[in-house]
Amino acid sequence: MDAYTISLLPEHEHATFWTPRDALMAEEESASERGAQLREERGTAWWDDAFAGVNEGLDWCFCGGAHPAQVLWRFWRLAQALHCPQTLEYAPLGERLFWEQGLAGGRHRLQLVFPGCDAEEVDWRIRRVLAPALAQARRRSRWEPPHAVERLEDFPCTALWSPPGEEALQRVFAYLFRKGITPGRLLRRVYAFAKWLRPELVLEMSLGDLGKIFGGETRAVQSWRVRQLMNGLLEGMGSSGRATWQRGEATRLRCRQGQLRRKLRNSRLEPAERGQ
Repeated sequence: MDAYTISLLPEHEHATFWTPRDALMAEEESASERGAQLREERGTAWWDDAFAGVNEGLDWCFCGGAHPAQVLWRFWRLAQALHCPQTLEYAPLGERLFWEQGLAGGRHRLQLVFPGCDAEEVDWRIRRVLAPALAQARRRSRWEPPHAVERLEDFPCTALWSPPGEEALQRVFAYLFRKGITPGRLLRRVYAFAKWLRPELVLEMSLGDLGKIFGGETRAVQSWRVRQLMNGLLEGMGSSGRATWQRGEATRLRCRQGQLRRKLRNSRLEPAERGQ
């Protein structure tokens, strides 16, 4: 057996006939595949421009710092430049927000955000939270302070004013305005959106620090606001996602089980089943 090699003939294959109809169908199939690939590339380019527009809009809002008075002034200026219907409908509030860019104007906007509170006391509380966050951000080698631009006309918004970028930013602003134009409520949603998408703009402050800025809100309130805001926005766009700093679903369930075992959380189960 070692001295001989045995070769087997291949089995007989049936002949295939290539008709003109088969050639036409193959050509149509390849054309449809090329069209789908082109649509996918165009869709990716649209989302890239849209994401760039939203990023540049946030850069403009926070390029003067993370102080609420500055952010509110710049947010309203950008909303007016985008012709958001809320700014056209509530022009008197816009005039009050644009009243003065100096110190007096900042205190006036703080009174709009925190009604019934002393503006100087609120400003001192906010700066006391921002100072260590800014110092810690400067110690990071990868963090760079945003370039402050005083006029919206001087802002390099090439992607922002492109049709995809402007449309995406208008969608985001319409969603942020959904709960009304009350400055305090609006600014909380703006900070929650920036915390989810661009945490470096808010000096990578924790949710607890953001709660201190907005009058002693707890970390749980801030986390709930970010989760509700982004879930609604992403569901409206047909997508889903989670920030890099947010807990995963498995981590959240483990924390919940630990709280149940230590009886730190009320359970909807029967008392005998708690902690199991």
